[in-house]
Amino acid sequence: EKEDALKEETEEKEAILEEKVEEKENIITEEKQGTIEEEKENEPASEQEEKVPFDAKNVLIEETSDGIKVSFEVLPETAEDMQAIVDEYGIDDPLKVTAYFIAAVSRYNESEIDAFAMIDVLRGPQPMSDGDKSFMKERFSDKLYLPDAYFEGAEPANDYKAEAPYVIMVYDVVTEAPEGYAYGEVMTAGAENPRRITLREKDGNFYIWEYNGILLSIKLPASEDPWA
Repeated sequence: EKEDALKEETEEKEAILEEKVEEKENIITEEKQGTIEEEKENEPASEQEEKVPFDAKNVLIEETSDGIKVSFEVLPETAEDMQAIVDEYGIDDPLKVTAYFIAAVSRYNESEIDAFAMIDVLRGPQPMSDGDKSFMKERFSDKLYLPDAYFEGAEPANDYKAEAPYVIMVYDVVTEAPEGYAYGEVMTAGAENPRRITLREKDGNFYIWEYNGILLSIKLPASEDPWA
């Protein structure tokens, strides 16, 4: 009887042990599955979807009654992208170059190095100085919404976030520029008056010369405006 009782007790302990082991394995499996699902949810969108490469041929430039309209399905990201635009459409029109410049500036929040490199493509024989770069950094330091504020559809209510296609309207300036220079103007929903950009001509091409107007303060985006 003692042997039977001992055997029964041993079998009972083994059954309990097996049950605990199986329960632990189930918990570990569930935790692994949860981790995998969480990693998928947190996976950057850039890894989930294939990124569309930039193609200068997809930039659309249209004349309007008071300037030009330039549309980008994908914005340029590097100096090579900007050079491709220049090679495709030229820089003999100051309004076009103004639009290219706004596209270059919009790259600032993602990579100031790329933004500066693209601007240098448009500066021609005189690239940005250290002072130029420092001044732009200072102006954007507490206004990270400013580089994107000149696209159509970018406004305070949506924190100046436009959607593709990214459209830039550049307007003719009635005021005549000094000889060897030209003007282009852009608008932002964050200000009533247009912002002027000055370009300088050399050998029939136009290069960015002065652009402090686009660095001026505008209305706060809704997310930063306590009165919005």
